[in-house]
Amino acid sequence: MKKNQLEEKTTFSCPTELPDLRIIKSQNSTRLWKYFHETYAVCTIPKQNSGGGAWSYRGKEHVVTTRGQLMLIEPGEVHQTTKAYHPCDLFYVVQIPYGVVENLAKEMGLKSAPHFKDANAFKTFIVRSFYQFHRSLENKNATLLEKQSLFHLALSSLLRECCEENAKPLLDPP
Repeated sequence: MKKNQLEEKTTFSCPTELPDLRIIKSQNSTRLWKYFHETYAVCTIPKQNSGGGAWSYRGKEHVVTTRGQLMLIEPGEVHQTTKAYHPCDLFYVVQIPYGVVENLAKEMGLKSAPHFKDANAFKTFIVRSFYQFHRSLENKNATLLEKQSLFHLALSSLLRECCEENAKPLLDPP
């Protein structure tokens, strides 16, 4: 390891409050990940990250930016990090079972299994929603209701904005 380079730290967890979910948190990673996904996966790369690189998914090369983004992966798919220009300060992944996504999608009026339009999402509200959800899992003072609500907000926003078939909002504005 070079002097002044921080050590990579990656943790895998299953929050007791949300036992269906699997969480990955990685700091200072230059790892070239290759991963087969059995679940939906949403990788949150917060804004102001010093990383940057590229990843391959469904035969296409995608850019990893430093402006905040989500990487969206569906069950039965493989993704591979192909370039890491600098250590990625921080990223989170939430692995979500198919049934959890399918149930919410049905509530939101989707007629088939959710399929993402793109492999990346950059809408600030959705990126921030997933980031706040992950931060709530790290906050010892966050309540179960807060964690569940933030997850529901993040996932429903993703389904509404990023699927090929448009999901309707769960609540119509007054």
